[in-house]
Amino acid sequence: MSTLYYERLLSSTEKTPVMAEAETNTQALQTEIKNYLRDPYILDFLNLPYSRVLESTLEEALINNLQLFLLELGRGFAFVARQQRISVEEQDFYIDLVFYNFRLKCFLLIDLKLGKLTHQDVGQMDSYVRIYDQHYKGLPTEEELKAELQRERALLST
Repeated sequence: MSTLYYERLLSSTEKTPVMAEAETNTQALQTEIKNYLRDPYILDFLNLPYSRVLESTLEEALINNLQLFLLELGRGFAFVARQQRISVEEQDFYIDLVFYNFRLKCFLLIDLKLGKLTHQDVGQMDSYVRIYDQHYKGLPTEEELKAELQRERALLST
């Protein structure tokens, strides 16, 4: 927001340099974001057997060890909900765990799955993310974005 890339891109006759600068800075931000998230998660502290663990058992163990799990997630995470219900077209879905990262200002949705990840699992999670973005994320409206741009312009001109 503070670099006004969108406004500069619209007003520029030479769009390539502005886009290149935005891409460079975006890549740096993505690298910074990767420092907040761990991959993979090591859940040995739960002391669960490796065979025949139910998703509900895993979820219960995570909730019982929430402080350790938050530390395993990375920096800046806060617990939001367990089995959060989201409704679309009279159909209910339940997200296993929802966290918020106050440093990255984003939600982390976790749908626990045991075994190999399937295309169906990915599609289900994609649906959850889209629904969450639309109904819970609180995206700014066009008017709010315009107001923020005007506020930034006023700050830069003083």
